[in-house]
Order: sequence, then C-alpha cells, then structure tokens
Amino acid sequence: MERDKSKKKIFKDGQLFYYLVFALPLLQFCIFYIGVNFNSFLLAFRNYDALTGEYSFAGFDNFVLFFKNVSVDPSLKYAIKNSLIRYAVSLLIQIPLSLLFSYYIFKQKFAYRTIQALLFLPSILSAIVVCLIFMQISAHVFPAIGLKDYLGNIHTQFTTIVIYNVWIGFGASILLYSSAMGSVSPDVIDAAHVDGANAIREFFHIIIPSIYPTLSTFIVTGIAGIFIDQANVHSFFSTSADPSSYTIGYYLFTQIVGKTSSYSAYPYAASAGLVFTAIAVPLTLFVKWLLEKFGPSEESK
Repeated sequence: MERDKSKKKIFKDGQLFYYLVFALPLLQFCIFYIGVNFNSFLLAFRNYDALTGEYSFAGFDNFVLFFKNVSVDPSLKYAIKNSLIRYAVSLLIQIPLSLLFSYYIFKQKFAYRTIQALLFLPSILSAIVVCLIFMQISAHVFPAIGLKDYLGNIHTQFTTIVIYNVWIGFGASILLYSSAMGSVSPDVIDAAHVDGANAIREFFHIIIPSIYPTLSTFIVTGIAGIFIDQANVHSFFSTSADPSSYTIGYYLFTQIVGKTSSYSAYPYAASAGLVFTAIAVPLTLFVKWLLEKFGPSEESK
C-alpha cells in the first residue's frame, strides 16, 4: 500500500514539473503575443495627447489618415511597391535558384560541399556583420575595380538590397530543400531512371512533387512576409534610409523608432498594421488554397 502511494505521489510531482516547464512560455505567449496584439488593436482606435500623456478614443481617424497617406506619402507608396517587388523576386528568382542549387547538392555533383558551405555561410554569421562587410565592399572594393558604389547610390540602392537579400536567403531555403529531397525514396528515383527519365524529368516529376509541401510553405509564408519583411534595410541604414528603399516592414518600424517618432505615432502604426493584417490573412489563406488545390502531389509522379 505504501508503495502504491509513493508511485502515485511521484506521478503527481511529474505532472507539476511539466506544468512548471510550460508555464513560462505560455505566460510569455499570453503577454507578448495576445496582450501586445490586443493592445495594438485598441491603440488603432485611439489618439495620444502629448500634453496630458493620455489616450482618447479617435474612432476611425487613424485609418482615414493611413488611407490618405497611401496616395500622398512617398515613403508609404515606395514601401508598398518595394515589398511587392521583393516578393516577386523571391518567388520568380530566389525560389527557383534555391531549388536548382538544392538539387545540385542533393545529387552530390562536383564541389557540392563547397557550394553548400558558401551559400549557407551568410546564414551562420551575424546579419549586422554581413551587412557591414557588404557595405565596405560596395563602398571601397567596387570603385577600386571600376564599378560604382551601388549601395550608396539612391538610384541603385534598392536593387542592390534586393540582390543582397536573394544571396543571403539561399542558406535556410537550401538547407530545408536539400533535407526534403534527401527523404525521397531512392527506389522511386531508380525506377524513374529505368523508365528512361533524365535529370530534367527527375527534377520536375519526382523531386518537385515529393518536396511540394516544403515548397508551398515557403510560398505561403512569403505572402505574410510582404507586410513584415524589412529586407535588412535597417541593418544597412538604421533609421536614415532613403524613402525609395523603404519596405512595409521598415516603414512601420520607423514610425515607432524613427528620429521624430513618439507615443503619438503608436496609434497610426497600429491602424496601419491592422489594415495590412486584414489584407494579409485572406490573401495568405487564398494562396494556400490555390497551392493545395492545383499543386502537384506525389501520386502524380
């Protein structure tokens, strides 16, 4: 009898341990996600009085101001356009190149380990360190070999930032794509070769359908990234970037931590965030539905 009570007590102590382990992350989630986002929702309908230090109900004034700025604020117009361009480049250039590099590594072709290391290296180093190195290369190395400082020229600045983001974005995507390709059954690939499939047919009819869940995840999360991605603009220029290089994520960030920002900027930024959320959620769900409905499957191989 005493032994049964001891076992029962240990079981209860074990439950208490697990409760304590999960308590902290749950508390953090409630405070820093639910609490912060709920407060952001409330802020969107308030105004801040700098003299009294108090908030007052503003109705939809912040939303009206935001939609007005869409047509009159150059930095916001640039931010929306640049974010769409950034996603288009990611979808049409970065993802296809990542798939090709991953397939090359998966097939273990010549110097594949070196290529894998070079592409993954920027993901290991600190983002600030990589940005500083790239800035020095653009400012000193490029002019030394007869090129221009493309990052320092406002006319080529955003294009250079986009190219930079494509380069540093290879690491994580190639790691995940290569891992997904490694899970493809060798028997399926061998059977395709027996049937006369070449590398191109293997890539499009075997590999892509097999890793399609991973590929679609990148595409879907990229939709949400349109509205939050800073594209490393802050890492390059802090809060002093030229408006022509703004993205939506950077625009919202500068509303809060910019040189002239204050508590009075919080309601406007919150209303802008709600507008972008209202666009991002249905758009993300719609793209997810399209990918699931019309995408390839392993049964189509």
